[in-house]
Amino acid sequence: MAKLTDTQILVVRGERRRLQRLLAYRLLIAALLLAIGAYLFFQPLPMLKRQVLLLVASGFIVFILLQALLLKSRLAYQSQIGVQFCADVLLITGLLFATGGVASPFAFLYGLVIVAAGSLAGPMVVLGLTVVSCASYLAAVYAHIWVTMSQMSIDLSLNVLLQASALLLVGGVMAAMANRRQQMVLETRQAHRQHRSLRELNIQIMEEMQEGILMLDADMRIQDSNAAASRIIDKPVLPGSMLPGALTLPDDFLTYFSAGGRGQYRQEWSDSERVWLVTVTSLPRAMPEAIWLMSVVDLSEIRDLQRRLASQDKLAAMGKMAAMLAHDIRNPLQTISQAADLWPRTGSPQEGELYDIVQSEIRRLNRTVTDMLDFVSPLRPQPAGVKMRALLKAAVKQADLHGAHRIQCECGVDKLHIDAGHFRLVVDNLLINAVAASPAPESVRLGLSPFGEGAWRLEVSDHGGGIPENMRESIFEPFVSGRQDGLGLGLATVKQVSDVNHWQVDVSSGKEGTAISITGNEAD
Repeated sequence: MAKLTDTQILVVRGERRRLQRLLAYRLLIAALLLAIGAYLFFQPLPMLKRQVLLLVASGFIVFILLQALLLKSRLAYQSQIGVQFCADVLLITGLLFATGGVASPFAFLYGLVIVAAGSLAGPMVVLGLTVVSCASYLAAVYAHIWVTMSQMSIDLSLNVLLQASALLLVGGVMAAMANRRQQMVLETRQAHRQHRSLRELNIQIMEEMQEGILMLDADMRIQDSNAAASRIIDKPVLPGSMLPGALTLPDDFLTYFSAGGRGQYRQEWSDSERVWLVTVTSLPRAMPEAIWLMSVVDLSEIRDLQRRLASQDKLAAMGKMAAMLAHDIRNPLQTISQAADLWPRTGSPQEGELYDIVQSEIRRLNRTVTDMLDFVSPLRPQPAGVKMRALLKAAVKQADLHGAHRIQCECGVDKLHIDAGHFRLVVDNLLINAVAASPAPESVRLGLSPFGEGAWRLEVSDHGGGIPENMRESIFEPFVSGRQDGLGLGLATVKQVSDVNHWQVDVSSGKEGTAISITGNEAD
């Protein structure tokens, strides 16, 4: 059996209550009719009429018991109404026959039954009951005439015709009223279904909204809210709780409420981590339990994106400037370097010392220019087969030209399918940082090894003092450096190149030194 909806359950309960009330009224009428029947029973009546009265009284009791049993059955409401009223008509017919036929004072009971049916049953039941009542009335009248063998005068005929016409008229009016009532019930049920659907849709919309919604009363007590409000505020928002307990309210918001909330309040609130856009408006036709509508929108990601875009714009402008400066500096550097190579040496210690200083400063400036150009250059990976031992050997030689640091190099991979220029750029920057951080020879280690199927792992470690605690979260940001002579683009370039090639960068730092590892896959 299909499960009933809430509306259907309410309808069934209402119909059952109406049947119970009808049974109660019938008991009262039955008591009255039994009293009248008992009085008539002791009047001088023919034996047949006495028997009919006893039969009517007994039948009334039996029908009442039957109607009580029908209340517990699953018989349809209209069917139960029809059975009950047809039983009433049958009993009234017997009573009418026993009390004089056309002269009986109980003929009005037919009309009472039709009126009662009109207020409880459908139009078809009322029309059917009207026809049954007219036929029963005529049957009772003519049966009484036939039993008593009396003559039907013109006046009595007119009276019978008038009674039957009155029953038909009452039945027609009550059928029209029943039809109108039925239409109103259907319209009411449809309106109730639409209201329930709209309420469910409203609840669903409220729950699916990404914007937090809160209903407030005059004392800033939360009357209702959706799930997004708790998620955005990051606290449980419970009906009945006070808004100041859920949020730290700014002074201008409290001033807005204390002034009666004229107009609309719209401000951004922020704490150490989150940014919200809060809008408060007064509800039209507000009731005491809901005066204010408050919406909360999380702007944290938008504001963070704006900051990142601003930072990227600034970095782009700085990159253009750096490229221009690097180009303007590199040409004079090459000229100075060539002139230094052609410097005539007399062999004096002072002159050799001066020559070394010039060459050292030229290399430092050239390294700075190279870092700036590497960082601002567009990166487009072009993988190819690369012999890794030769690449690492060249990188070590470039990082330690004079062999003073004696970099330890281990290569466990013969060949990789990667972008050689990008890989060399990463190795060069990591070695330069490691050499600068390590004071003693043989304290820098470079290693390349297999790392699972088709993957590799590059690790560069030093024995310096480690990365300062306050810089560990920002070492890959541009222009962040732990050395006074550093530009802060080396590790930023490493991160940029690794991201473009889908390589993973990991950092491990402690008091004994720092180890930076790059993990990648040949397929990338």
